[in-house]
Amino acid sequence: MVKFTLVIAALAALASLLVLGIIDAPPLSALPPNAPVPKFLSATITPCQAFQRRPVPESPGRLQTGCTSLPRLIQQAYGLFATGHTNPLSSITVSGGPTWINSALYQINAEAPGQTHAMMNGPMLRALLEDRFQLKVRRETEDVPVYALTASKDTLKRLPPFQGTCMPWDSDDPPNHRDPNQICGTPRNMTGNGFDLNAATMADLCMFLLVTLDRPVIDKTGITGRFVFHLDVPTEDLRHQARGLFALSNPALPPPVSTPAFISAAKDSINRLGLDLEPTTGPKESLVIDSVARLSYDNLDIPLIR
Repeated sequence: MVKFTLVIAALAALASLLVLGIIDAPPLSALPPNAPVPKFLSATITPCQAFQRRPVPESPGRLQTGCTSLPRLIQQAYGLFATGHTNPLSSITVSGGPTWINSALYQINAEAPGQTHAMMNGPMLRALLEDRFQLKVRRETEDVPVYALTASKDTLKRLPPFQGTCMPWDSDDPPNHRDPNQICGTPRNMTGNGFDLNAATMADLCMFLLVTLDRPVIDKTGITGRFVFHLDVPTEDLRHQARGLFALSNPALPPPVSTPAFISAAKDSINRLGLDLEPTTGPKESLVIDSVARLSYDNLDIPLIR
């Protein structure tokens, strides 16, 4: 069960960086106008050869990106952590720029004592990219296929309410959550054909659907509170998807997608809960790179002391 919980968490975290499109995500100007952005005490950028995940967990007050591409760094700085807090439903498409941005890999090691994980990975990383890579981007929006999660009149009669207490996940302080079973929105009673999403909100359900269906999901139910959602889905497909995401070695490749059988089973489970997934369109925000400078060996590894 613990392994399965971590699979779900891994899918959610990775999908936030990798899934194409952005639905209801924070704007690029995520901080209040003219709000000062903290500076890294020191930061080094070095070239690397093979994509790898960042060290987990990161040391407090330290940013360690692992070996990754510039588009992925942009995704987290301008999307997932843009506000200085984590928006797990945020993901963003990066386009434009020269061809090298997908093949040239870098790793960043920076120090900012007292700063949160999200602040370092969001506004502070954004400022660093704009400074060191001379990065300039613009935002574009278009309508894309999405699902609207809707409710019927008897939905609340079908949903078992969660009884008890749970601990909301705090991405800025994850070491405090060592027992996955105490975290809100975690899976329980897993078999090969399904599981319960325990102490989950409609937003938690949308997160699960975001990483498993063929298009993003927007909550239009208007329902608040925590419930126990029973989902009859082939759980081996989830493990397979997580393995595929972790094994992804080429930053230019899209993430693996769920099988048609999984998608069909997920939709059937949603219907049995008194909910529906209505195909519609929603805004997709993307970032277009207008200009960027490739770092050479002459301007790498330069400590930034502020």
